[in-house]
Amino acid sequence: MLSSRATLVLLNTFFFLFGCCTLAVGLWSQYDKEFSSLWDSLEIGKIIDSRNLNAARLLLIISGIMSVFVSFIGLYGSLAKDRCFLSAYCLLMGIILILEIAAAAVLMSYRSDAKEKLRVGLNRTVEAINKNEDKVSLNVMNTIQTFFKCCGANGPSDYVDLTNMTSCQAPDSKEDQPIYYQTGCYSAIISFIDTHLPLLLGLTIILISFQIFCLLVSIKGCAQIRYEGYEDI
Repeated sequence: MLSSRATLVLLNTFFFLFGCCTLAVGLWSQYDKEFSSLWDSLEIGKIIDSRNLNAARLLLIISGIMSVFVSFIGLYGSLAKDRCFLSAYCLLMGIILILEIAAAAVLMSYRSDAKEKLRVGLNRTVEAINKNEDKVSLNVMNTIQTFFKCCGANGPSDYVDLTNMTSCQAPDSKEDQPIYYQTGCYSAIISFIDTHLPLLLGLTIILISFQIFCLLVSIKGCAQIRYEGYEDI
């Protein structure tokens, strides 16, 4: 059976690697020119507020930095049997857990508001296509309709002219007898989110459980360290 010290080293090694990956993804999305060009070409900001995208990128970077920093403290404290570092690790892990739970509560409270913004954004994009055949809006809707197999914001009737919306056509559609998706993209996106929400919640619970376990092991290890002689843990 692994000792508290070995368990802490193993757990924080995974935590450190996870933080490095998160930080790398955040930095890549923030500074990579090809990634920025992709978002600009799709004009996702027409549907989702660009400030939300920037906040998501910043959150990834901050989360990565915090994960690397905290896991380093845990690794050093467990390897060096340093009571001060382990105490700091326990405190930081407790703060992170509280912040994560608070963030989850805030996100759940804004869920209905996010749905309304999505509906408004999709309707605005479809209106832009109907008015002047905006190529950028057309590119956005083609991408969404291809991925989610939907048509329009609420259905194919949203479009004044469906002949140019080839992404609305089902795979078995024929040129002389086109068959269009009847599901609106708003319903398709919400259904996709609701379907994958249990998986997201499951991953969140696993992450929080993992952090709680790290916190408990670090508290045990910290309690086993004596000021004189440093009892092996």
